[in-house]
Amino acid sequence: MNSSYSDKISKLNDDVEELRKLGREMQLSDEEIKQCAVRSLDEDLELQILWHKIKENCQKFITFIYPYLILIGNFVKTRVRKIDTRLQRIVFAVLISVGLLALTWIYYAIYQDQGPLGKLLTPIYSPYDHCVMRLVRLMMLPLHSLFNIGMYHNMPCVMENPYYIEPVPENCWNCKLINRTKVPTFANKTLPRVMLTRPLIFLNYSTDITTIANITDLIQDNYETLNHPSIILQSTVSWLKRPTDLLKVDNLEQTILSEKQFHLDWVSRRILTSQILRKIFPRPKFLNKKSEVLISRRLLIDGPGATAILLNNLMEGANMIYIVHTGNRTLELRGKPGCENTCIKFQTVVETGSMVYLPTIWDIHVLENGDELSIASVAYVDVR
Repeated sequence: MNSSYSDKISKLNDDVEELRKLGREMQLSDEEIKQCAVRSLDEDLELQILWHKIKENCQKFITFIYPYLILIGNFVKTRVRKIDTRLQRIVFAVLISVGLLALTWIYYAIYQDQGPLGKLLTPIYSPYDHCVMRLVRLMMLPLHSLFNIGMYHNMPCVMENPYYIEPVPENCWNCKLINRTKVPTFANKTLPRVMLTRPLIFLNYSTDITTIANITDLIQDNYETLNHPSIILQSTVSWLKRPTDLLKVDNLEQTILSEKQFHLDWVSRRILTSQILRKIFPRPKFLNKKSEVLISRRLLIDGPGATAILLNNLMEGANMIYIVHTGNRTLELRGKPGCENTCIKFQTVVETGSMVYLPTIWDIHVLENGDELSIASVAYVDVR
């Protein structure tokens, strides 16, 4: 008995000495090693067994309930499509927000709490981390369908950051000595990438003139998709908030021409609406197969005297393609901040049916419109 007890004590001493060596190898001081030992000896064995049982039960519960969470998510998605009143939207948004706050609190408890709660939740939650975050993303999708936050993308900050320093472009040499847009010899053939480092204009690229009637017909054909509260437009008139509002006006073209400085800006960042706008402006033929036309699309309708706008304020870092469907517009290309001394400012006139390819090194300004109606489209390209 005494021999057995002595052996156990001896083995315990050996284990302690091994742990001390390990602590020193990890560059822990003797005081820190002592604190770790005291903390370990203070742990209640019965409490550890209790936590282990709770952990096992929680894991079984999460495994059991996860399929039901998926069913609940599908049910919620179905219910969201039937939400009509503003009160129902507010209630649903509050419930979703409470759920997200609860998940946030759980994350805080796991990663910030060093007590029993953190020790309990970490091994339970870790295997389901990806699943839970997927559920959070699914919970956010209905909110995006109810409230359009795309209009706030790249908008000026409410408060300027005093420590922010505007980055200076490193590729100013790309625009050196360029003072005009080049006219390619072939408009319908794939161009080498080296040619896409400078502005190009494709004269009479499209013979199909897009009119206001064509746009209203397109909206009418896709009415169910476009008649959604989250799909909104930016315009200078109060009666135009959604694409479907264009169908409510008799003699729409004359109404636009009579409005002072009329401007409509339809920005699409969704696959469904962008696919609809692609019918007006399909993929250009001069791009190779590796180059990617981004999801975002933009439709601009301007009346007589419409004010000038900055064209590349929505997608920094993406090459642009600008095509005029109706009317004539003048573009002014200016070097980005930091490249003013290298890039030459110049203008180019884009007539009906012509298309312009615009690299990222320039800021593109569409100057004030003349006395005619103007319809134009913008696509964004990742050249590879």
